[in-house]
Amino acid sequence: MVKQKLPILLPILFFLILLITFSNSVNGENERITVVIKVVDGDTFHIPGDSVRLADVDTQEISEKGYREAKEYLTSLIYEKTCLS
Repeated sequence: MVKQKLPILLPILFFLILLITFSNSVNGENERITVVIKVVDGDTFHIPGDSVRLADVDTQEISEKGYREAKEYLTSLIYEKTCLS
């Protein structure tokens, strides 16, 4: 009886493994849970192994007035917080 069901179960099992493997991907990239390790300025921060720039956000650069406030605000929101990358 088990030998009769095995040819049917193997493709189903293979499909389920593929489904689980690829269900955690977006646009072909695997998502990972990580932590913000550094805030560069009001629109850029670092996670381990990568730099992230917020889309459609443009804050002051280091030489411009308001830089410190923008950086402090983003830091208060995300520094050492968990995120998906």
